[in-house]
Amino acid sequence: MKKPEREMSPEEMGRKGSFLRRHYGRAKPLPLQDEEGKPTRHALQAHAWGEPVPKTQAAVDKLAAKGTRLLEKARAAKEGAKPKAGKVQKTSRKA
Repeated sequence: MKKPEREMSPEEMGRKGSFLRRHYGRAKPLPLQDEEGKPTRHALQAHAWGEPVPKTQAAVDKLAAKGTRLLEKARAAKEGAKPKAGKVQKTSRKA
């Protein structure tokens, strides 16, 4: 998903956010470079989703935070589109 954030639908935000949280929000991070200093497949996955290839743990943390933000925006957009249940308009009756 290489679209800018402002052009994404809530479903696309949810997919990308879920991916970023699942892959980069781990408690035990996976290696970002192999023995030769080349990016691992794990690190290159970010590039396939339109993100920079992380080279440091700080970059991984930023990707995880972006995933969280995208998920929150997707949830807010979905909730805003649905009518709120439980609100009933009262009508006045004159007898």
